[in-house]
Amino acid sequence: MKLIKSFEPLFFSLLIITYFILGCYLISTNALTSDEPAYIGTAYFYQKGLGYNLEHPLLLKVLNSLVLSFTFPNHPVTLPEINPLNHLQVNLAPYEMGLRFLKASPPDFEKIIFVSRFTYLLCNSALLFWLFTYTYIIKKIRSRISITLAILFIFSPSFYSHDFLITFDSSTSIFALLTVLSLAMTIAFLDQWSNKGLIFQFSTITLFLFCAINVKFSNLILLPIVIITYGLTAFYLYKKGDFKFLSRFGLLGGLSLLIQPIFIAILYHYAFGSFPNQSFFANVGRFFQGALKTRSMVVDIVKEPFWNGNFIPINYGEYVSRIFWYKENPALFLLAIFLIVVLLKTLFTSIKKQNTLTKLSKAMRSQQMILIVALGFLLSIYPVLYFFLARSSRFVIGYRHFYPVLIFIYTLLAIATVVIKTKPQKLFLSFCLTLYIVFGIAGVSQSLSYVNFFWTKDKWQFTNDSTLNWGQEHLRVAEYLITEKRLPSKNDNILIGRTFSVFGGVNEYLETFSKKFNYPLEMETYYNTPLFDPFKSLINESKYKYLLIDSEVMQQLVRESKENKIALNNLNFLQKNIPIFSSNQILFIYQLY
Repeated sequence: MKLIKSFEPLFFSLLIITYFILGCYLISTNALTSDEPAYIGTAYFYQKGLGYNLEHPLLLKVLNSLVLSFTFPNHPVTLPEINPLNHLQVNLAPYEMGLRFLKASPPDFEKIIFVSRFTYLLCNSALLFWLFTYTYIIKKIRSRISITLAILFIFSPSFYSHDFLITFDSSTSIFALLTVLSLAMTIAFLDQWSNKGLIFQFSTITLFLFCAINVKFSNLILLPIVIITYGLTAFYLYKKGDFKFLSRFGLLGGLSLLIQPIFIAILYHYAFGSFPNQSFFANVGRFFQGALKTRSMVVDIVKEPFWNGNFIPINYGEYVSRIFWYKENPALFLLAIFLIVVLLKTLFTSIKKQNTLTKLSKAMRSQQMILIVALGFLLSIYPVLYFFLARSSRFVIGYRHFYPVLIFIYTLLAIATVVIKTKPQKLFLSFCLTLYIVFGIAGVSQSLSYVNFFWTKDKWQFTNDSTLNWGQEHLRVAEYLITEKRLPSKNDNILIGRTFSVFGGVNEYLETFSKKFNYPLEMETYYNTPLFDPFKSLINESKYKYLLIDSEVMQQLVRESKENKIALNNLNFLQKNIPIFSSNQILFIYQLY
């Protein structure tokens, strides 16, 4: 038993190493998603004090800005000319800046992507280091809980496909969870913290609350949760008569909240440094201006996700209920069923042991039971509140917006493992987690376009989930075209395409790989090739040799084919012909002659 216990910290360390190995592999094998160049461009704007993109809080982009300024101090890039009165120019400026930064020095293209993505990957590893600290250093969490949660997080196709991206979905979820967990640890062991321990706890809460609300505005719902928890705890200490501890708790709690706007003002001062008004209130005001702007987008914009051959106007709750079963690691369902059965059995046994309602009532009113219920409520209120506020929204972008709920589901499942007592139960838990790891590794090659084996149709028929179409497979397609020597120097009726991407995509990677493999291409001829319009031009009449098309266009063809004969003919052509190359059933290359 002692040998097993001594091995657990090493095993957890191996899990952390696995997280980074997996993340670095995915960094190098996934093309840029549509939004990533914009966030790189925004990071550069912030470095110059030019505030753009108020849609999200600044924290991760500012961190990326600092990292890029340190690693590429003399990058040969120029700022685009932007008319501040032209809203379209202002909105597209981050994309243009990001593309300029990436292409300014071709040898640095892949290095910039790696450095930026690794910054985000490192930030998202905070959950693992927090678990290690509270399990093996502070020793407040059972090892089984931490190991289970670490496995559920590391081998989750949902999270490992986003942990490395220059986006905010994983970070939103992780920092929200860490804020709540740090708060729960403070309350659970309230009578055990020394002065230094209490200062450490409040510092941790302050840090993660700051990170959470400065990664995505939806995390502002944490503020009332934290304030109410502080208030109820202070009331408990008051009723207990522990006024000395109450004064320390109140002081630290007050500071942890009051310091938030100060940190926010510092962030916005860095990012908006060239703006004339640099007062404290002006910079904090910019934060709330961004929150209101984002809120209006979520309320006013209606999106129609693709489902079963149609674009249908469903809300967030309806969307998640359809997609959840196909986007998760299948072993998660087995683990959940197993733990629910064990929990019910344990509860039934406990009730039988009490014998009388009086004993049961007394047990339910015990201080320990009240604390367990309070902590359970604290760990559940954020995901319940988040889902309640989002459920009716028609701003349905993708499954990634479910991650703040999903990470709490993982956590509650991990906590539920405490009821496992018998050897057979422990063996079955080990089996479930092993199966989870196997299924997780099996899904790595799909990455952003992950769909589990419960979905048996072609992947393009799944849904226009942003994790499917927004993260394209341009890198693999470009590498295939170059290594197979299918492209001549000039794009003279050779390659034409239509894909969903704000980022240029394949052409940027063709330029990168042509230099990497010493395969000369006159890139101007590829960049200047017009997009193919499958709604107005017939594919079989095209003069081009290769057609590049993606799942998003296939879905749009399904919609348009009901009233557009050209779209119907093109859809039939694509379904009857086999592509010469398909990257993850998301991006397809067809040879037309």
